[in-house]
Amino acid sequence: MTRIRREPPVFRRARVAAVEPRSPWMVQVTIEGPALEGLAVDEPAASGRLLLPSPGTEDLVIPDWNGNEFLLPDGSRPAIRTLTPSRTRADARVLVLSIVLHDGGIGAVCMWELDGLEIFSALREVRRRFDPNAPDRKVNYRSVESLQELFETAGFRDVETKVLESAVEYSSVDEIWDAAIHVGDPGGPIANAFSPERLAEGRGMLDELLGSPTGSFTLRGRAAAVRGVR
Repeated sequence: MTRIRREPPVFRRARVAAVEPRSPWMVQVTIEGPALEGLAVDEPAASGRLLLPSPGTEDLVIPDWNGNEFLLPDGSRPAIRTLTPSRTRADARVLVLSIVLHDGGIGAVCMWELDGLEIFSALREVRRRFDPNAPDRKVNYRSVESLQELFETAGFRDVETKVLESAVEYSSVDEIWDAAIHVGDPGGPIANAFSPERLAEGRGMLDELLGSPTGSFTLRGRAAAVRGVR
């Protein structure tokens, strides 16, 4: 069962025209190119996605949209950063970004462990039963070991890791199922993609996987966290 979400705008190819330090903590980057023609940033809190080469490579590979997220040909997630533009000049095909620098500061990342979330383990199994032939998605950096390696490779020092645990109480299976099938754009794309009978079947699978609770119940989660100084 794949979530269907509205596809984001296509990536526009451009080049870095200038990099200007504005302070010890900020740099202004000017990007230009013919593909930026007509680009407007005129909505409150508008932002843009900047696609970067994946760690360990200098090649920039354009990912594909699978209906839910961007993925590279090997199934991994691309390195995408969301930035708020300072300004645009659509007629001049120019986009200006102000990027905060973090050298000398503390960086931290926290990621849910793939097998550490009871709720997602159950929902993934429902998806597998719906579509046994669905390809497994490669997801990186979901353990303290991989996050520690990532930070140390990136040049962080004094790297520390920790496993965080949580517990959430749910009133019913429907509380989880209704939220799961309505994730995405307003209107519930998953709910609209399947018949009521098929959705009821999925809900029954989830109930079975969670032990058919008759009242409120608790599901636990585990996340990997890392911090370091750069």
